Amino acid sequence: MNWQIFLANVIVFFHVLFVGTVVIAVPLILLGWWRKWKWVRNFWFRLIHVIMIMIVVVETVVGVPCPLTIWERDLRLAGGQLEYERNEDGRIRKRRWQMDLKTQQKSSMVTL
Repeated sequence: MNWQIFLANVIVFFHVLFVGTVVIAVPLILLGWWRKWKWVRNFWFRLIHVIMIMIVVVETVVGVPCPLTIWERDLRLAGGQLEYERNEDGRIRKRRWQMDLKTQQKSSMVTL
């Protein structure tokens, strides 16, 4: 494995960590509120979580792709991994997901 593919995999790891933190924190905050856990009311935890959410919201509203995704793609292509989207099914699902996001962006812009 060359270093570009290795770095692309490291980026994927941190990307999954970022998304997982944003997604998992919401039910943990709600559960912690119910169970009276003190750490879910920590100012810095909540601030970092809100900032992470806002990064995703701004990227979506502005229509900018995630820099981690672009960086990963560029590293994979530089590393010789020509089949970035592994198969036709993956390409179809990705296109469908992107179309859904564009539709959601337009509808959210209308409501603003």
